[in-house]
Amino acid sequence: MGSERKRRGSGRTRKPREASWRLCRVPEKAEALDPKDLSLGELSKKSGVSKCYLSHRFVRLVGCSFSIYKARKRIEKAKRLLTTTDKSVGEISDELGCCRVDHFCKNFKAATGYTTTRFRNYFAKHKRFPPDKGWLQGKKMGIKST
Repeated sequence: MGSERKRRGSGRTRKPREASWRLCRVPEKAEALDPKDLSLGELSKKSGVSKCYLSHRFVRLVGCSFSIYKARKRIEKAKRLLTTTDKSVGEISDELGCCRVDHFCKNFKAATGYTTTRFRNYFAKHKRFPPDKGWLQGKKMGIKST
């Protein structure tokens, strides 16, 4: 058998660390994708593993579930857009792939502790992001902060 192992009950063989080798670049691939295009299916295609397996292993690789990761990535991009552009909240919401502005605003406030307007005003006055007070800080939902 050499470097291949035979699975019990199946006639298939696999290389011992093939799946983990493919997964080691998942965080890089996830970072490269735009938050609007980020999906578990797309990431699993790029990684060459199944959606189910990727979902299961994502927590160990990144430190949070895929849905939390995607929400964090959207919030980080929203922060950048709010502070570097004069786009309206509706335009930013559309750019991030959110279907409703009120839903986006509610999630932004839950994640940061600030409304979009208050966040933008704070940055204009202090020239830095305000400290996170919401779940993005990692205190709620039992997630590791990255």
